[in-house]
Amino acid sequence: MARDGVTSMKRYLILALAALIPALPAYAAEIPDEQLRIVSWSNDTSSSTQGELFDDFDVWSFIPSQIQIPTNEMERAGLSTGVVCDSVEDAKCKDFLVLMVRAYLPTCTDAQTQYCIESLFAIKNGVRYEGNFKQPYPDVKTFGQFEAEPKYDLPAGGAGGLWQIPGLTHNGGGDLYWINAQLIGSLNRASQTDSWGKFNPNQLWSSISAVTEVSAPGSVAPLAYKTGGSGTDTRPLTPTGEQCLVAGVDKCLLPWPLNEEIQYGMKVRLAHPITGWLHGRLNAPDFTATTTADGFFHLTMVGNPVKVPTVFAITDWDKATPEIKARFGGKPSGCCGGGTRWFDTAGRYQSGEQMVADLKMWLPYIQEKASATPTYWIVRTLPNHEIANKRQCLVSGAVNGIVTTNATAYTSGAPKFNQETQSLDYQVASPHNDRQGKVNVGNYNLQINSAVARCLYGFTNAPISATVSIVSENGENQVATTTIKESNGWIYLKAAGFTYSSPTVKVKFEQKSPEVVTVAAKPAKPAPITAKKSTITCAKGKVITRVTAVKPLCPAGYKKR
Repeated sequence: MARDGVTSMKRYLILALAALIPALPAYAAEIPDEQLRIVSWSNDTSSSTQGELFDDFDVWSFIPSQIQIPTNEMERAGLSTGVVCDSVEDAKCKDFLVLMVRAYLPTCTDAQTQYCIESLFAIKNGVRYEGNFKQPYPDVKTFGQFEAEPKYDLPAGGAGGLWQIPGLTHNGGGDLYWINAQLIGSLNRASQTDSWGKFNPNQLWSSISAVTEVSAPGSVAPLAYKTGGSGTDTRPLTPTGEQCLVAGVDKCLLPWPLNEEIQYGMKVRLAHPITGWLHGRLNAPDFTATTTADGFFHLTMVGNPVKVPTVFAITDWDKATPEIKARFGGKPSGCCGGGTRWFDTAGRYQSGEQMVADLKMWLPYIQEKASATPTYWIVRTLPNHEIANKRQCLVSGAVNGIVTTNATAYTSGAPKFNQETQSLDYQVASPHNDRQGKVNVGNYNLQINSAVARCLYGFTNAPISATVSIVSENGENQVATTTIKESNGWIYLKAAGFTYSSPTVKVKFEQKSPEVVTVAAKPAKPAPITAKKSTITCAKGKVITRVTAVKPLCPAGYKKR
């Protein structure tokens, strides 16, 4: 499984294994699930193990800002290790044609900044609460961060932001929130005359988290490893064993549950539109995208946070099923570990079909029980996905749709069109229960561009309807609450109240054929009847005359003969 920064990340994680706790703390049930480190590890090296982590907030999600040389460019140059650049013009990087970029966007400070976070807000009981930017977090500049280079449309690559929402106190007793919007993309020097010669973002990762700042002695602010990836433990533990969300210098941000009844929103400004599909961890999403006269693209993302079952599964290699052994190449492997003890992380790929299949093969090992169920507010893009045989239906330079769910793993992005059922099919998968044995209840939301839906099905501009069904693995339909509406160029669909392990969500659009109104023809007017004329002979003395008419009469003084 090729992944950016894998080599350096493995190197770091091998060294960091000592930081992985051997088991969940004894007090795990007493602290919020957001603060649990669910990865458990044994220091026993006498056996081989294979594991897999299913958590959106894994180590891949917090790799620091950096400009890096991609693997194929390294191979072309004969390099065995990666290179992190200080800038596009960095002398040690100037001979490479392609650069890979990851940038945590700064907060907008003026109207000219090309890429930045414009606002954070929340809506509670119809009242909108505006957020105030406090500082970057961590508030120190570390290796890998870089300045903006407008010549290349390159944003500044810094850290996430610490914001305050006055009047909106979260479960941790504070009003601080950490938000991040990461852009991931590339820059190709070989194409300076066209758009590829500038920074081309193809992924947006964003999140909102409720936090408090606590002491964490020994914690180090995240920095890039010298050859790429992360050079520190981005999510360290506090002295009492809680897992931090973001590391600072001898301190960190501790995450807390988000209120599921409150809508949270973020607005970002981009130099170019985000194209394709968005997906993530929200309920009742409501997204708007506009391009203003100055050419900037503004994306507003709003929704309620959701509880997401997260999973860490592990087994001794000799107890692994043939399916698991085949999946990992016949021997323990993955992103993280060392020797013969490895686990892989599915965090940034949990929206793929492979991850749905992976989770299903692990469910028997975890006895259908999640490791934790934290609340998340996450939005990401899935670039370059397309509806099978329907590329012409995608709107270029625009958001085509948004898929959100609380399922541990799910298929998303441009929907898979089922020719047999004429439906858009999405598969979701989660453990049936949470870590305390309570049933996990699923939700699923689809917001699709009306024009895309109409093109996909060949509909006219007349109103369309849709049906949403939840089909279990055994083929039975589940009872679920569904809502459907069309408004402002979007079709909104929602399904909630269903249960897991791995049902399929089927969305089918319909449009009634226009009614044919038959108008009775008016009877034709009868042809006028021409009256028959006759001729009579009239006489007056010796004068005789003939009169021809419909009703002929003799002139005065004449008598009819």
